[in-house]
Amino acid sequence: MPYWVRLKRVKDTFSGYMSHNGTAWQELGSVELEMGSVIHVGMPACSQLEDVTTTVTYDRVSIPSWSMPGS
Repeated sequence: MPYWVRLKRVKDTFSGYMSHNGTAWQELGSVELEMGSVIHVGMPACSQLEDVTTTVTYDRVSIPSWSMPGS
């Protein structure tokens, strides 16, 4: 603890990353999803354990701006 997470979008490919130090990133996986130009961003938290709650602190959140081709 703490962990850094990153979601990267290139066209319709989304890739997830994590880091223990915020500089060395490990790709966790990617998926291709056909998406429109409007995206809603959420920040969930889950312990993934039955009957166990979790506490999360979000720090230094950023969403860089980008423009979609043709928009």
